[in-house]
Amino acid sequence: MRFLTAGESHGRCLTAIVEGIDAGTPIDVRSIDAELVRRQMGHGRGGRMSIEQDRAEILSGVDDGFASGSPIAIRIWNKDFKIDVLPAVTRPRPGHADLAGVLKYDREDARDILERASARETAARVAVGSICKQYLALKGVGIASHVIAIGGVSAAGRPRSFERIRETADKNAVRCCDREASARMLARIDRAKRDGDTLGGLFEVWVRGLPGYALEDKELHTRLVFGVMSVQAVKGVEVRADDRDLIVTAAMKPIATLMRPLASVELRTKRTAFAVVERSDVTAVPACAVVAEAMVAFETAGYYRER
Repeated sequence: MRFLTAGESHGRCLTAIVEGIDAGTPIDVRSIDAELVRRQMGHGRGGRMSIEQDRAEILSGVDDGFASGSPIAIRIWNKDFKIDVLPAVTRPRPGHADLAGVLKYDREDARDILERASARETAARVAVGSICKQYLALKGVGIASHVIAIGGVSAAGRPRSFERIRETADKNAVRCCDREASARMLARIDRAKRDGDTLGGLFEVWVRGLPGYALEDKELHTRLVFGVMSVQAVKGVEVRADDRDLIVTAAMKPIATLMRPLASVELRTKRTAFAVVERSDVTAVPACAVVAEAMVAFETAGYYRER
């Protein structure tokens, strides 16, 4: 099983191709759209979330609501399509892919890098992950996530069960199951926004319904670490299992784009300058947890597919 995404943050659209879904698997585009809505949730998101209303368009690989066995192609249009008129970026943001990208690809304009490195790409991943969740549901496997910390504010404890996460997380503005901690997280995010700062945090993804051998399989653990670490701004992943659930804990760093930018350099003149300011979130930890669900679903589906 494999997938590929294409498209830029402010390009015409995002596209994804996923290969390896068994013929006959029911595919509901409404479920994909529901996952895309979940990705846009969370207090602290930027203005882009009020512009885009993501919807998936299946271009191939699904016949009358069922996977045909051929690669499934998906398209998500960008309403904020303006890449052709955006200015060049020559003042890279510390901590972002800007500088590493222009050096790696020998470019003068970091716009060529940041448009692809943007977390806007994760909308395509979530669409792929939704298809994989639908595949896993046939095997009795469910996936849920919740936030356990944002900006140093932590939940008092872990949820009692997978069911509580499913029932509670998406009803909360920061997707945290601890109501008291959620209120403090909201205040912390608001303070960071006033300060022109951004926040990272921690979240968990729970997988329910795996057979006992899968809970302890190091190959699956390795694949999950690889998949979640591939998500933008994720810098640490832990995998553990209890008697019933496999639990992935991940750390997301603060977003590199600041409204009060850090010192940088002008690439053309090599003079000191402040980094460019691009529209961004204050925090995207709640959304990152949803994206990580998608990657966990993809890696778990691939694990099953190969057995």
